[in-house]
Amino acid sequence: MILANADECKKSIRKLGFNFKEFSEEAGIEYPYLIKALNGDFVPPTVRSAFDKFKIPYKAKPHNKRNAA
Repeated sequence: MILANADECKKSIRKLGFNFKEFSEEAGIEYPYLIKALNGDFVPPTVRSAFDKFKIPYKAKPHNKRNAA
């Protein structure tokens, strides 16, 4: 899964008064995972749980896999 609304998630984190490093520490998730998720990479379950906990509205969509030919 990847975030369909990463910019909205970034704004929501800032609106809560956190920078991304502070948010990752407060939420108990690893900072690199948060940054990768916000930059369009895979969103691990820990990040999705943190978004749910802090009521950050996120939209996840399936990651497009390339077919090996």
